[in-house]
Amino acid sequence: MKNAILILFFFSGLTSIAQTSNYVPFVKENSQWSYKYVSEIGEEGAGPSFRIMEDTTINGVSYKKMWVGGQYDGAIRETNKTVYYFSKDSISESVLYDFNLQVGDTVHNPYGRAICAPFPIIVTSVDSMLLNDNHIKVYLFNSPFISWWEGVGNLHYLLDPFTYLCVSGNNSLECMNHDTGLFYGEPDAGCVVSVKETYAVSDWKMFPNPSESNFTIQVNANQVKHIRIYDITGVEVLFKQDFTENEVSVSIKNKGIYIVQITRVNGDASVKRMVIK
Repeated sequence: MKNAILILFFFSGLTSIAQTSNYVPFVKENSQWSYKYVSEIGEEGAGPSFRIMEDTTINGVSYKKMWVGGQYDGAIRETNKTVYYFSKDSISESVLYDFNLQVGDTVHNPYGRAICAPFPIIVTSVDSMLLNDNHIKVYLFNSPFISWWEGVGNLHYLLDPFTYLCVSGNNSLECMNHDTGLFYGEPDAGCVVSVKETYAVSDWKMFPNPSESNFTIQVNANQVKHIRIYDITGVEVLFKQDFTENEVSVSIKNKGIYIVQITRVNGDASVKRMVIK
């Protein structure tokens, strides 16, 4: 039953196509992933969430920051379809994903291990799939539990792309999206905002919430770098910076759920939901 569930999940929302894919970048500002934990007997619980947000520089190289559960975890960049990760606990970067791989290629594991996978790890299939309106590549390996999706990553462990636990439950990707329009999973509000829930703190307010269109964001202007508001698909609908007042008036006409993100001058981020009814 577990294998059947995994197979259904793998192909949900996809159509195999016989044409060349257009590369979808993995590293994009405001990309976000939400995973759930699935036990051996199929019980589900909360899993980790990830978000790419804001620029940083390490040793003169430009990166994006990767946040895990609201905490800074490392820096990520992408060049020529290769994704590099510089963990906050490392002294150098590693190749996280290589989307130039071909069938028969042997893959380097950045962590020196491959849990529940043979050694060496070899690419056995590179297929083309239609996800939303994007033609992406799906990479399969000589382990039935490991797959990489172009623009999406690993379906089980985003930052540990060769891990799958044999004798216990595992994480499973619930949804991801970024501003190319790529979306994996069910487009519901809980999934989209789950990455940011851990950022929420009580040092700023929004009111009224819900609102019919107009609402106020109350902040400490001296501590705020900028405010961004996204709709439920991840499209930015408002950007404000250079504050002189502690109250910011906002007007949104279209009904729906919106994500309001406050970024402080120290780089910390805080996010809350606003409902326009």
